[in-house]
Amino acid sequence: MKQVNRIISTYSADVFGAVSALFELGGMIVIHDPSGCNSTYTTHDEPRWFDSKTLLYISALTERDAILGNDKKFIDDVTKTALLQKPKFIALLSAQMPAMLGIDMNGISKVIEKNTNIKTFALPTTSMQDYSVGISLALKKIAGIIIENTKKHYPPNLRKGVNILGLTPLDFALNGADKAITEFFENQDIPVISTFAMNTDFDKLNNAYKAAYNIVVSYGGLSAAKTMKKAWNIPYIIGLPVGMVGENILKLIKTNNNGAAYNLNLNLKK
Repeated sequence: MKQVNRIISTYSADVFGAVSALFELGGMIVIHDPSGCNSTYTTHDEPRWFDSKTLLYISALTERDAILGNDKKFIDDVTKTALLQKPKFIALLSAQMPAMLGIDMNGISKVIEKNTNIKTFALPTTSMQDYSVGISLALKKIAGIIIENTKKHYPPNLRKGVNILGLTPLDFALNGADKAITEFFENQDIPVISTFAMNTDFDKLNNAYKAAYNIVVSYGGLSAAKTMKKAWNIPYIIGLPVGMVGENILKLIKTNNNGAAYNLNLNLKK
């Protein structure tokens, strides 16, 4: 009985992780799926539904449309809704059935973007991986869009503050943990430029290039940090600002590490 787990975390799929990461950003999120168990996300995985809302849709893929390859209905439905709602972007997420059928989600996204003139992208979710993979895919894509839109490079001596990457309720429940992380830095007179992606919006994320450091607090934020490191040469530090790890994060921020990346959880310099 020594190896029995009494408390087991809820297993959430990659598609739900992606939705969680995109929830507050003003986009239109469409899960291509017959529906069914996707209601689990809204009833179990997303506490923000109680006091906020987002544009989340299920395509309600039918057996007939799946077998006959009727992508036109999906394209027309998304196009019509997007033109009505006018979101900042459109995110297409694939569940198990479209992934098994090999539906060309990237091709569909290009058609929808042409029809709506709204930035549209598909994420390679399958509902067969865990939520952290979905968060990673979503935040990396958002970072890429921001880099593409911004095209600004701050000289290192003008950069101030930090971006916090990897914040979602799937890892940080709505118990004040996200606010405690931002307050940790603000209490040290270190401004928090943006948080990917809780208590934020898409416009705030566009200021990410102004930060001196990216703080990666979960696996979901690592790919976005690497993307910004490559584009803007913003160094990143992996670690949750608690206890000794928090103290070491502050030490690194207050010293010049020449753009290096640090994983404080492993005590490893990369």
